[in-house]
Amino acid sequence: MPQDEIDLWLAYRRKHGPLTDGARIDRGFALLAHLVSSACGDKQSSIEKFMPKYAPEPESDPDKVGSLDDVLQILGVKA
Repeated sequence: MPQDEIDLWLAYRRKHGPLTDGARIDRGFALLAHLVSSACGDKQSSIEKFMPKYAPEPESDPDKVGSLDDVLQILGVKA
């Protein structure tokens, strides 16, 4: 994707919000929580305070490949 197209998508996202439904719902509930918090007297709150904090993607080693025993162990199956 060329850089100018990436810039267009970023501008669209800044103007219209997240592209995925889940992120839009998270932002909507965060906005609602912020408004309720502000109405109850918390004038220092921000929407970011109520946004979910997702765990970062785990580091993976592309050279390490799991075995069938690893999969069975994860699934809780005794081999």
